[in-house]
Amino acid sequence: MPISLLRHHSIQVGSETRSAAPSVEIPRAGAEARLIGPRYDGASKLPRRCEGPVVLKARPKPAHVKLTDMPPGTVVSCLDCPGIDSHANFLVSNLPPMVIERWAMEVTLWVRAAGYESRRARIVLHPGQNDVRVALDRRT
Repeated sequence: MPISLLRHHSIQVGSETRSAAPSVEIPRAGAEARLIGPRYDGASKLPRRCEGPVVLKARPKPAHVKLTDMPPGTVVSCLDCPGIDSHANFLVSNLPPMVIERWAMEVTLWVRAAGYESRRARIVLHPGQNDVRVALDRRT
């Protein structure tokens, strides 16, 4: 997890919550430490007696694509998204989440709408929510 994203995440142990940082001291108020945030999450069971540091591994959340300002009935295909059939067509509101293993992943979307020229757009996705705008030109 990039250090710059820590400020958007927190660490929770039971009812105790602290801002995420590379190293955090937090009272033991539960049996599990959790990382909570918009792009990464994670959990670690705590030993009965914590006598040293506990490692909490950050896992990237699936990438969700939200295409904004699209004409009604817009259809999208993801031509190279992991785990998604490149021949499948989805309404913009139904594009499934994508597993992402690192901070950024580049994919190609093919966006189509009645009365508009279709467009292939190369976009960079990050873990969590991704608001994407693809400008479509009206057919003349």
